[in-house]
Amino acid sequence: MLGYLYHAPYWQVALLAILASILAFAIIYILVLVLTRRMRHRNLASAPSPQAPRTSGSNAASEQSRSSLRRGSDAELTEPCLGLSKELFQFVSRRDKDDPHTTTWIADASHAELNEFSHKSTLYMNETMDLYDQQYAGRVMSLFEVLEQRGLWNPERLDPEERKNVQDPGTPYDLRVIARHLSRIGHRLDGSMGQSGDEEHQAEIGQSADETEPAERLLTMERSQTYPEDLKRRCRELAEDLRQFLEDHQGKDRDEVMRLYHRDLGDRNLADEAGVLLAQLEEHELYPPRGHKGYQISANRYPRSPMAINDLATVLGRIGRQP
Repeated sequence: MLGYLYHAPYWQVALLAILASILAFAIIYILVLVLTRRMRHRNLASAPSPQAPRTSGSNAASEQSRSSLRRGSDAELTEPCLGLSKELFQFVSRRDKDDPHTTTWIADASHAELNEFSHKSTLYMNETMDLYDQQYAGRVMSLFEVLEQRGLWNPERLDPEERKNVQDPGTPYDLRVIARHLSRIGHRLDGSMGQSGDEEHQAEIGQSADETEPAERLLTMERSQTYPEDLKRRCRELAEDLRQFLEDHQGKDRDEVMRLYHRDLGDRNLADEAGVLLAQLEEHELYPPRGHKGYQISANRYPRSPMAINDLATVLGRIGRQP
């Protein structure tokens, strides 16, 4: 093998080195996920008694929230679903800034840097899930319980792995899955409200009719219907802008290209535009594509190389061309 590498063309050696780096990254990423999930389960199982007051308080708050939700109609669950979904998306986006994937260039990392990356990844996962447990887990479980009782949510329809990740999330990616489920239910309820014969809702419409111009209401409805199409149009435009950006700076040093990507260019900042657009796409269930892995989501949100920017442009282009 060594003899082959010694006499092999340079491009073959470089290609093998890149493939080996990618394989090493994949192995480390999988190990981090497995270790994080095991450590979290172990911590939950062996939680010390001083934590009991916080847990009981959280349970009491959850029970209060659950009781309040039970008293409302199905239509009144729309806002809790959409609101909590938005909060989770924002929470994960904030935590993404501490994700080691956004600061470590795996292909160029040394053995020591890979070890440090593994350690940081474990801390990031644990801290993220601890914050989720403290701030959101109770409300999420209460809301799903009420939705299931109303027949609006059926976890049995999910495959076993996804059901386990939703009911007992262990990674930020699982939180995105939960947020997408809540968003889907909320939008479905929001759409069905316009078709329901609920007298209270009809009375509300009749009362607001005198206060709102018909043309203005029609414009609002039209905007709500065309918004996903507007997002797709923006995807196509930004994908083309990103490709043009890479073409304009072709041949420049990678670090210089990335500095330009994150810098204000005239009246726009491509990095900020991409981040905002991805968040909006995610809220409307247009992103991430099916099968997209956690590291790919991080790479799209925080590209670390021109190649990653090109990958982001490809993803946006595909979303923009969806029927």
